[in-house]
Amino acid sequence: PDDASANPSSDANTLDNYEEGDWTPVITFGGNSNNIAYGTQAGKYTKVGRVIHCTCEIILTNKGDSTGQAKIGGLPFTISNTDGAEGAVSLLVGNITFADYPQGYLAKNTQTIELSEVTNAGGVTDLSNADFANNSYIRVAFSFIN
Repeated sequence: PDDASANPSSDANTLDNYEEGDWTPVITFGGNSNNIAYGTQAGKYTKVGRVIHCTCEIILTNKGDSTGQAKIGGLPFTISNTDGAEGAVSLLVGNITFADYPQGYLAKNTQTIELSEVTNAGGVTDLSNADFANNSYIRVAFSFIN
């Protein structure tokens, strides 16, 4: 990562921690990524204090043969284990089947985004390998507290 010169201060209100860099997002199904192949697998982040803003793009060329819940892993920092640290996830997806609305959930104390779908009636279910195709793509933007 590109780390700007930090000058740590004892004053909690002094901004003295800035960093930006690249990260590599990884799709998993049921915690595994057997035989998954990527056309694009790229991520960027900016860290200001404890707030991390990330973007990523994933384009699959083969979804592999793992099964189970779909997640994006490899986040550049661990999400804080405190309520409200998770932030929001914005998704753009293609060639992924879902009910009425796809969503991502930042799981506390992890480096992962859990992918799910929400129906108009409010039902939430996990997205899985069955919802992805060999040419699925996903672009994500999100922020969280480290």
